Amino acid sequence: MKLDVLIICKNNEFYFTHIFPKIYTNLIGFNPTFYIYENNSTDKTIHLLSELQNNYSNIKVFNESTKTYLNRYLNICCARNRLMYFYNKHNKTSDNEYVLMLDTNILFKKSTISNLLNQTKLNTNLSMITPFTTYYNSKNNTYQYYFDILAYNYGKYFLTKTSPNLTFDIMLNENESNKFKDLVSVDTCFGGLGLIKKEILSNIVWEFKKPKEVLNKNLNRNIICEHWLFCQKIKKYGNILIHRNSQAVWLIENDIRLQQNNIINFVKSYFL
Repeated sequence: MKLDVLIICKNNEFYFTHIFPKIYTNLIGFNPTFYIYENNSTDKTIHLLSELQNNYSNIKVFNESTKTYLNRYLNICCARNRLMYFYNKHNKTSDNEYVLMLDTNILFKKSTISNLLNQTKLNTNLSMITPFTTYYNSKNNTYQYYFDILAYNYGKYFLTKTSPNLTFDIMLNENESNKFKDLVSVDTCFGGLGLIKKEILSNIVWEFKKPKEVLNKNLNRNIICEHWLFCQKIKKYGNILIHRNSQAVWLIENDIRLQQNNIINFVKSYFL
């Protein structure tokens, strides 16, 4: 099999120094080709990516200096579209059915991808499947609650009492689930990584618009998650699923900046 891995990045020196080497090792058994789009970095990211591209034939890097907008989500939306432009331009022969879209600062093990791929065989009417990705709580050294609150079901729980403590069981109670209780079918999500059908992904454009389904009054007009409209588009082709037993962990940016040594130790222990 072959797996194409798509990553956008900016100022991710920590990721490419301490995390990506572990991710690369975990994915090598899936015969991966990495397509990495970088723009406007001011740290050592460009240098690190240049070294990776020179050392590994399966790593393709695209660097740009682009216009930067005040809205972070608009910048991300533009970056995802530029990555897909380069991916579609340079990927002409790959016959893989699914593409792995991957955010930085996400930790996961080889079994996570194996579990997701197995689920694609069991669930044929599928457009995207993601793991139940939790966030690392450095205060008590735990990771048990879902992190991608803004992307999940149009930001329903963003900035609410449930927001920091969203469990898989809560998802089960409010979404269609299968009899094994390890999958939920949702409207929108991402979770930092997702297996997406290539034929769908290659023809979708990210748009910076807020769908009418976004009803959470805590979301001001400047908060627009790029995954909301994207998920609406891909759901026309099949279900979007979150799998309980395919797990990943997201590292909080402030922890990386302010508690770097502790985070490095956690990363090391996670991949043991």
